[in-house]
Amino acid sequence: MTVVLKLFSFTSLVLSLGSTLQAQVGIGTTTPASSAKLEISSTTQGFLPPRMTSTQRADISSPATGLVVYQTDGATGLYLYNGSAWSLLTISGWSASGNSGLSATTNFIGTTDAVPFSIRYNNIKSGKIDGDNTTFGYYSGSTMTGLENTGIGQSALRANTTGNANSALGHEALKNNTTGSYNVSLGRGALQSNINGGGNTAIGWIALMSNTSGNSNIAVGQMAMQANTTGESNIALGYQSLKSNTTGGRNFSSGAGAMYSNVAGSENIAIGFDALRSNNNWRNIALGSAALYSNTTGEHNIGIGFNTLYNNLTASQNVAVGDRALYSNVGGYQNIGIGAYSLYNNASGYRNTAIGVDAQTNTTGNNNTSVGMNALNSNTSGSGNTAIGAYALYDNNTTGFGNTAIGYYARVSSSALQNATAIGYNAVVNASNKIRLGDANISVIEGQVAFSNPSDGRFKRNVSENDLKGLDFIKRLRPVVYNFDTRKYEEHVSQQLSDSTRNQRLKENFSASTNIRHSGFIAQEVEKAAIASGYDFDGLHLPEQGKDYYSLSYSQFVVPLIKGMQEQQALIEGQQKMIDKQQEEINELKKMVKEFLKHRK
Repeated sequence: MTVVLKLFSFTSLVLSLGSTLQAQVGIGTTTPASSAKLEISSTTQGFLPPRMTSTQRADISSPATGLVVYQTDGATGLYLYNGSAWSLLTISGWSASGNSGLSATTNFIGTTDAVPFSIRYNNIKSGKIDGDNTTFGYYSGSTMTGLENTGIGQSALRANTTGNANSALGHEALKNNTTGSYNVSLGRGALQSNINGGGNTAIGWIALMSNTSGNSNIAVGQMAMQANTTGESNIALGYQSLKSNTTGGRNFSSGAGAMYSNVAGSENIAIGFDALRSNNNWRNIALGSAALYSNTTGEHNIGIGFNTLYNNLTASQNVAVGDRALYSNVGGYQNIGIGAYSLYNNASGYRNTAIGVDAQTNTTGNNNTSVGMNALNSNTSGSGNTAIGAYALYDNNTTGFGNTAIGYYARVSSSALQNATAIGYNAVVNASNKIRLGDANISVIEGQVAFSNPSDGRFKRNVSENDLKGLDFIKRLRPVVYNFDTRKYEEHVSQQLSDSTRNQRLKENFSASTNIRHSGFIAQEVEKAAIASGYDFDGLHLPEQGKDYYSLSYSQFVVPLIKGMQEQQALIEGQQKMIDKQQEEINELKKMVKEFLKHRK
């Protein structure tokens, strides 16, 4: 047990002298104090009690109450025997080597009046607790006059004067703040340069380190908004998020490296690792890791998904949704890519719309629309194309212009067709300015009314009847009944498709469509008939290239048939007139014969 020593008692010495000394005794003085039995006085020497080891102290036989010795080993110091045990004597107060036996209600460090409690290191203000502020750390709050501030850490709130309600925790946190108020900094150097900016929150190593007068910013993460000086109302969450921003305002970034290089861009939203990392413009939205990663001055872009619009630099008003959508876009503007890898290769093409996985790998083409997985997948520089359906315009269209494909695997047969349209499952159009409905298995094309062609005389020029052939052309035609080999036809029109697509298509059963008995003509024979009759017949389509084929427009046969009927009717009417005249002559002859026979009698 430790006992507080207020006055040394030397009972043993007094008792030893008591039998011979009845008056007071002075050593080093001739006038000992009247209240002291023994006084030792010296300005150069001290009192030396008996010195011994703990073992020697324990061997003292029947120690007297009040006996004092100095122990030289173990817990060294003066020991007092209190009548039952030895106790190490200590001076009243806090020990530099620790304390024990304290009371939580009565023992404390501090003041018992309204005087501030101060701490110093090397005689430099290093902490202060008063009714208004709390600081702790070397130089922390050393010039503080504001109210309701808390600074913990070396130089935390060091320069603060009239700033109020600031909280700084960390080495040099809010170090240079003077009049800024309502700031929160947590981390070494957080808001270190702030002078009069207010309402900022910085959490993380050197977060908002350079901010001087920017207000209402939130930076959470190591180096988040490190370079911000005057930008306001920004939110940065994550390692190096909005790291380079200086004056940009109203940005939201969440994720390590999000909007890393932004300096003055404003009103951007970036969520995800390295999202909008290089951005320096405004009103972009990037949601996803590395979304709009390279964007510098492009504005009004939206990238949602991993690496969406990754390479975009200056282009604006693009929308990319899906893994790597519009990944390669650099300068193309007003594009929409929705779906993983949609418009992946687009570099400078503009006003393209692609919806679907891998839809439209366009590079420089413009004004294309594709809806469906892999739709327009091979297009590079073709423009004005529309593909709706999975794999529509998938294989061949690369540079074609103004083509339309609607339906699963609807497509063109070659790369550079123009104004070609294929409608229906697996429909293939093989020539420019041509429309194909359905594939080879289609057996009926039906509509409630007949197909009409524009036929207004106001728009017709070079009208002639002489160039039209009738009976001469019709008589040369050979009507036949036949089976059309649809599989062989499919083999022909699919020659430019990929092997996998072609092989998959040719696995289908074509027997039903091949077994249909058709009535019609053979196009090559119609061609010969037209040539022989000198007729430029528009119902015959000749192959435009090696992979094209002959086709007939049966509706166009109506005109030469009518012409033939008119020619035939003219012949009939001429023959009828001849017959009528011959009949008149016969009747006249009959009359003459009758008269002759009558007179003969």
